[in-house]
Amino acid sequence: MDRVRKGSDSQTATWLLGWTFRVRTWAKIIDTVLENHVPITRQKKTPSSMQIRLNDKQLLETHHTMEPHFQPGTFSPLRAGEDHILCNDARLSYMELGTLVSQFTGWDLERVLDDVIVRLHCSARVLHSSGETRTYWCTDTQYRRGCRRDKVEIDLGRRRVGVAELTSFIELSGIDGDVLHGAIIRWMDKSPRSTETDEFDRPLCPFPLSFNHCLWRWADAGRNRASFGIRGFRATVDRHNLWRHVSQNDRQRVITSELRARYDIIRLDSIKRHVNVHEDPSTGDMLQTLNII
Repeated sequence: MDRVRKGSDSQTATWLLGWTFRVRTWAKIIDTVLENHVPITRQKKTPSSMQIRLNDKQLLETHHTMEPHFQPGTFSPLRAGEDHILCNDARLSYMELGTLVSQFTGWDLERVLDDVIVRLHCSARVLHSSGETRTYWCTDTQYRRGCRRDKVEIDLGRRRVGVAELTSFIELSGIDGDVLHGAIIRWMDKSPRSTETDEFDRPLCPFPLSFNHCLWRWADAGRNRASFGIRGFRATVDRHNLWRHVSQNDRQRVITSELRARYDIIRLDSIKRHVNVHEDPSTGDMLQTLNII
């Protein structure tokens, strides 16, 4: 009490009452200001469109026997490769890829085959317009555990969703100097074992799995791929060690399963999200889990 004494006891009591009043008044003022004050926080910037970052360490390369025909680090000119398979991680032919690039860009096929510079990557770091960042992989040999091919949901428009497997990320140096990016995919289709669809037109599994699982199968191109019918195809497979990630006992079965595979090139902003899809070995259908519980 001696530390705050202000003269007589009466004067000290009066000063303490005033001090208490001032403290309470200022406390109320501070509380009122804090209630009405909206703190300024740093807003995380989100891109207006999807962005992609490619690393040359994940650049795919052609077979060493084909290298003299192409520009270093590219698969160009595509015409030089004809109906041969690009490489083990991207099992399309040069002509197939040229046709897909022409359809994707609207460029003349002849000029695509001769003039467009094509680079393929087995991985990409993607920044979605939602702000989510994810690294996608599409390789049978270059992931740290060897094989990783991500499956993704594709926006088909009108609230419809499709599913595909990533084959490669593609970088195109265009005819007019433009650089375009896209993703090569292998499409899946609805399994005939599915009889119901959800609000996004995804094929649901039969009950009781229908609440959380969809059922897909590999899409059929409607014809055999010309690259699989060229003379000496099997010798080329052995010489270039294609499908080397598959055991010898299963190799022919896997090759046959890709005979009518349907490929496409899509815009990166068509990719909605990564999905969990696994093959049912008893039927060959692909089981998609909608939510991990």
